Amino acid sequence: MLSYELCKKLKEAGFPQLIGENGTIYFSKDDGEFERVSIYEHPKMETTNKDICIPTLSELIESVIPDKADTHSFRLQLENNMWECAIHYSDSYSGSVTEFTPESAVASLWLELNKKV
Repeated sequence: MLSYELCKKLKEAGFPQLIGENGTIYFSKDDGEFERVSIYEHPKMETTNKDICIPTLSELIESVIPDKADTHSFRLQLENNMWECAIHYSDSYSGSVTEFTPESAVASLWLELNKKV
């Protein structure tokens, strides 16, 4: 699962803050701290714009392969105990990131692809 810090970077970079299939968020507590909470275990809990979505691996993959993009190849593989996530578009743009988990690799690739220049 993704760390609070990486989820916060995703949110700040514009990653959609929808409660996904896992229904998990970092819930903002009154003391400024965050707690990992399952929406399905607490269905009456109200969320705020301070809360941070924790996307699933499938949601992350879908976000780096947009429907309109002409994707030449996408790869997520484990090599030497590290996960590499790479994408190559037909217009020759590409990106590649290596991290400790598949989720963090794809999330970091999304951040790389959506970097504000």
